[in-house]
Amino acid sequence: MAAGFGLWQGGKCLAAGKWTDISQLRAGVRDTPKQLVGLVIQLRDGSEVEILEGAPGWDMLVNILPSKLPGTPNPENWIAELHDAPAGAPDRTLFERQTRGR
Repeated sequence: MAAGFGLWQGGKCLAAGKWTDISQLRAGVRDTPKQLVGLVIQLRDGSEVEILEGAPGWDMLVNILPSKLPGTPNPENWIAELHDAPAGAPDRTLFERQTRGR
């Protein structure tokens, strides 16, 4: 996790990216039987990866985010808020990379 993140399942890499490739992070409640929190990672190329709470590596990922993406709130704050949010509530933006003007 030094240079970036990876999402693996069954020994296969489903998605990966460098921390510097992340343009935005959003989180919201997903309408699943347990109303899980979903974290959407948007990359600079416009692609998105969604990771649901409880996925392997979830705790490690959300706990490292504030140190890798400055300004990202601590997970205990936004996860607790989202657990109290109603289903269908809009996603909350946790991080948005500022680009310098051209």
